[in-house]
Amino acid sequence: MVEITVKASDSASAMEEIEKRLGSDALILATNRVGAEIEIVATNDDVSKYQQQMKPLVLDNKYEVKGFSDVLKQKLPPAMKQGPKNTNSQSVDPIIETSVETIKAELENILNVSIQPNSEEQNSRNLFGLFESVGFPIPLLKKIGLIENNTTVENAAKTIATCFINGRCPNFEESSLFIITGSQASGKTLFSRKLKKFLSNNYEISDCKILSQIDSKNSFNQINAWLTKLDLNEKEYRKTGIVEIPDAATVDQLVLNLNKIYPNLKYSILNVISVGKSYEFLMKNLAPKRLENEYLALSKMDLCDLSMPEIRAFIELSHKCMFFCGVPSQDEGLFYAKVDKTISHIMQSVEKMVDQ
Repeated sequence: MVEITVKASDSASAMEEIEKRLGSDALILATNRVGAEIEIVATNDDVSKYQQQMKPLVLDNKYEVKGFSDVLKQKLPPAMKQGPKNTNSQSVDPIIETSVETIKAELENILNVSIQPNSEEQNSRNLFGLFESVGFPIPLLKKIGLIENNTTVENAAKTIATCFINGRCPNFEESSLFIITGSQASGKTLFSRKLKKFLSNNYEISDCKILSQIDSKNSFNQINAWLTKLDLNEKEYRKTGIVEIPDAATVDQLVLNLNKIYPNLKYSILNVISVGKSYEFLMKNLAPKRLENEYLALSKMDLCDLSMPEIRAFIELSHKCMFFCGVPSQDEGLFYAKVDKTISHIMQSVEKMVDQ
């Protein structure tokens, strides 16, 4: 017979060692806990030799106890025995209690940080969500530079307005020829008359002439006849001409001829578009900006507000607004588009969305 005793930190480790040494048919004779370890006695002998009749356990009078609590009291060390109840004393060591509270607070803080997004990032997402709700998709906002988490509503509105409004432009102010184009019923004719009055009142121009509407066959010939009478180098007595051309193809051909014959001529192209158009209409019918001296003029501002989807379309098509135009009178209602006024308009649209 082989009988072995194995000690291990846990029963699983002890059983594994017994199986290695005696095989899977080993017989467990006894199991005891010795200190912090498990002690198992095992053998590979015949099992029948160890089968004994179990006898009832009988306790003498000296082992009689009143109840289970008495057994626990006998096994508890003296320091753990609970003395008389004292409501003024603390049941837990103050140092331990403080440590527990500190650990608890730190764990709660770690949990909050792990499940809650950064406040600046949250604000940024909320702000982007506001602008998206009024017509500016997040990809466009990021494309124009709104990528920092600490962006405010005002800064975002300023960035959008700057992308949309055309600032001071020497080429426009020094142009001798203004080419007005736009779709039917956009208000080109009224805008031409307003522009003549505007230029005469705001610049030192001796003569501002509106040329008759030019068709595609005679466009360049009529303008050329007018230009040959001008001294383009004259600074003191400046003359300007305004011509209305209805279709973009005629404008393209006219520009090619002007650049070829008059390379030093300063001219500006103004695309007149009435407000109130949908984003889809503008993206389908308005060609992207192609020339540096091409500007946007929004008409009929007295009849309809400029919408945020319209501003989005103009930004995506790279058009920058030079003029806002309203009021049927040809003597008033035309003024430069301003960044500060556009910022206020954008912020009002966002604020209306917040209030809803």
